[in-house]
Amino acid sequence: MARIDTVATLDGRGPEDFAGFTMLGFASEPGQRLLAMLHGCEAVELAVHDGHVVGYGAVIGDGNTFAFLTSLEVLPDWRGQGIGSTLVRRLQDRFSGRYAFDLACDEGLVGFYEALGFTKATAMLSRNYGGLS
Repeated sequence: MARIDTVATLDGRGPEDFAGFTMLGFASEPGQRLLAMLHGCEAVELAVHDGHVVGYGAVIGDGNTFAFLTSLEVLPDWRGQGIGSTLVRRLQDRFSGRYAFDLACDEGLVGFYEALGFTKATAMLSRNYGGLS
C-alpha cells in the first residue's frame, strides 16, 4: 500500500489540489468551491500521497458542544484502503470532548459509519440540488 500522510491544515493548498473531487457535483469551479467550503470549516483532515490530496474530511461546529462531519471524500482510485476510516477517526479524536459529533449519510453508507462507532438515527434535511452551478 502507498504511504498516505494526514494533515490538519489547508496551508499552501489551492483549488488545483481539489480539482479531482466531486463535492456535490459542482459544475463550475469545483476546486475553488470545495476549497472555500473547507476554509469555512472548524476542522479539516487531508489524506496526502506524494504531495497530492487523495481524500478529505471536514467538520463544522459551535466551538464547544456540537460538531458535525459535513463531508468525507476519497478519490475513486484510493478507495478501499482505509483512508476514509482514518480521516473519520482522526476527526473523532479531535472532537472527542464534544457532547455530539454527528453526521448525516446515505443509506448505503450506514454500515461504514456504524463500524466507526456511529449510531443510526433519523435526520431531516433540506437541499438545494438545482441551485448550485
